[in-house]
Amino acid sequence: MTRMPDGESHTFLPSFVIVGAMKAGTTSLWTSLRSHPDVFMPDEKELDFFVAEKRWGWGLDWYAQRFAPGASAGARGEASTNYSKYPLFAGVPERMASVIPDARIVYVVRDPIERMRAHYLHAFAEGWERRPMDRAVLEDPQYLDVSRYATQVERYLAVFERSQVLVATAENLRVDHAGTVSRILSFIGVDPAWKPPRVEGAIHATADKVARSRAARFVARIPGSEVFSRLVPPPVRRAWGRHTTIALDREHWPVPDAVRIRVHAALRPEVERLRDFLDHDWDGWGIA
Repeated sequence: MTRMPDGESHTFLPSFVIVGAMKAGTTSLWTSLRSHPDVFMPDEKELDFFVAEKRWGWGLDWYAQRFAPGASAGARGEASTNYSKYPLFAGVPERMASVIPDARIVYVVRDPIERMRAHYLHAFAEGWERRPMDRAVLEDPQYLDVSRYATQVERYLAVFERSQVLVATAENLRVDHAGTVSRILSFIGVDPAWKPPRVEGAIHATADKVARSRAARFVARIPGSEVFSRLVPPPVRRAWGRHTTIALDREHWPVPDAVRIRVHAALRPEVERLRDFLDHDWDGWGIA
């Protein structure tokens, strides 16, 4: 067990944590909240401290120091999407409760199909994923597990009080950004009347990205290729770019109906349980 830091460093610990989900608008929310004059969030978004496989071993003094510049803020927080990737990363809520038992937990969720598509395209763009989408999302349990929102939030409720957990949707964050942020500001204990700057394009930014083809990645590894590319006439470079990049958007990456049907069937019980955390008129993404 990591030792609680002594003395004043204890006051530097966060009072709230955004725990995910991955590709559900946490970057947009992090950007808006840290703009609030009475909220402090470190410049590094994903601290991953409570993940044993990542930074838990770095020690609580290291973690506390990340928040030292915000010692006088009304609320201090961080945002790490790996905090809601059970069972890939287990034990996160328990570690969090042992260190910051009074913290407020904010969990942002998104239409599971759209989240899984964005998750896949992110992995594809980074070169981690090369299987076709229909194979990947059905063969790798992580895609589905991260979208098991009720399971993820229930693990926090096992160690935190219900009043300490707030669930928001990426859809509300997009269509009513100011209202959703105001609700979260009230939840974490600072002035909710403050209006955040609009964060255009930050919620579903994967749609604006492109990935390099296998040929482009191969050429980039050839010694001297970067110098050579600067000698090539601009029209040739542009033509090469058009033929060696892949757009990462819905039009080019539709989710097959067979995959959609199987995902909806698998997640229907999750969506039903999630209703307890959202407005009574929430549409359940058409799943349940």
